[in-house]
Amino acid sequence: MNEPSEADSGIDPGWPEEAVARLVGALAPQPTATVTPGQTLVTELGYDSLLLVQLSFELEDLFSVVPVGPEDAPPIGSVGEVQNYVVSKIRQGQAIVPEPGAVTECLRRLADGPAS
Repeated sequence: MNEPSEADSGIDPGWPEEAVARLVGALAPQPTATVTPGQTLVTELGYDSLLLVQLSFELEDLFSVVPVGPEDAPPIGSVGEVQNYVVSKIRQGQAIVPEPGAVTECLRRLADGPAS
């Protein structure tokens, strides 16, 4: 049985990329609402190794990415590389397109910080 496509779901085809950009911006050391595909995670956005691991876990949770080994981990270069990785996982049926409400809730949780 075929999974519904992005077009069938009524979600904008550019939504996965936008959701990734929002997540990347929210996790950056200096959170920003605007990131571009060409920005580098480490050099331009200030990600360190801990934030890269957190980004990987957040992507897994938000997009329900099938867990992978180190050889298939998300790229750590640019925002666009992360976006392409997530879209390829969706196309391979190894991830889902999250609803906008799920993205909003994830971003709210990240903004609130860890529970005391």
